[in-house]
Amino acid sequence: MLNVKFNLVLSFFALFLIASTLKCASASTGDSHPYYRTCLNNCINIDCNQNPSQNGMLPWYMRLLFWDCGSNCRYECQIDTEHYFAMNGVPSQQYFGKWYFIRVCGIQEFFSVLFSIFNLIVHYDGYQRMRRCIPASHHSKSLCLKWALIGMNAWIWSSVFHIRDTPITEKLDYFSAGAFVLFGLYNSLVLMFKLDLKQGGKPITFLLATLFSLAFLSHISYLSFYTFDYDYNMKANLSIGLLSNFAWFYYSWKHRNSGLHWTKWPALSVTALMLSASLELFDFSPIANLIDAHSLWHLATVPITYYIYSFVIKSSVYDTIAGSPKLKSMYGRD
Repeated sequence: MLNVKFNLVLSFFALFLIASTLKCASASTGDSHPYYRTCLNNCINIDCNQNPSQNGMLPWYMRLLFWDCGSNCRYECQIDTEHYFAMNGVPSQQYFGKWYFIRVCGIQEFFSVLFSIFNLIVHYDGYQRMRRCIPASHHSKSLCLKWALIGMNAWIWSSVFHIRDTPITEKLDYFSAGAFVLFGLYNSLVLMFKLDLKQGGKPITFLLATLFSLAFLSHISYLSFYTFDYDYNMKANLSIGLLSNFAWFYYSWKHRNSGLHWTKWPALSVTALMLSASLELFDFSPIANLIDAHSLWHLATVPITYYIYSFVIKSSVYDTIAGSPKLKSMYGRD
């Protein structure tokens, strides 16, 4: 059965890579403005087409991040257009669906990258703590470790996407985040309801894993081969995330009279996650053209994630020592 699950993962990953190479585009007020269009056409025709060596004149770190003359023209013309808007009393506008950010050593969204790396670190720390602290005999240790690995993968691609926004890095970021959210729901259901310990548990978890894999393959296929619908993608991830939140709320409610203070952490954590996600609703032009609501959301998830892993460790160890009332009493007071 493990081999079948592994083959499902390989099949998904192959389609995942293929889908990530397909392009998508969106237009915004800034890139549609005549001033920007004129600037971009002049830059490409004069600086790029008439001077093919222009790519080699870019700094090495920009070439390392796959900047070329054309993409650099798009960035430079955003600067010129923003200056034009400011001189005419027009607020900052979006370009190709995103705000203008000051580039730092070739990095497009410096603080989103930095805060994504913070999240990567806290997931790595969670992985190491679970590997050390959760007893090997615990029924869901392997699943929890996989969850942390998928989380690390999501934040790696978030960092890459914010370093350099391309059609490929965008899809790898969005699809990796979707995989983490969906696997988070699967992990929550198995962990909270101990599905793998119930009678017929392995067939149940296998069926659930298969259904989730097929749902995710359908999701990325729709976005890749039909249309890259940002609104649909957001709603799909939000819906799955809310289902996970309900599972965590239910756990805290079910154990409300247990006398164990850490059983409140799931409800508190998902409440904090929902409050932090509300930052995405208050979209604003970046402060100093560097920090926006999206980057602040990434920052807010760092301490929350730490406590989520702490809860998983606490509950897993507590489950393992369930046969010893004395140890349960001692551990419950930690």
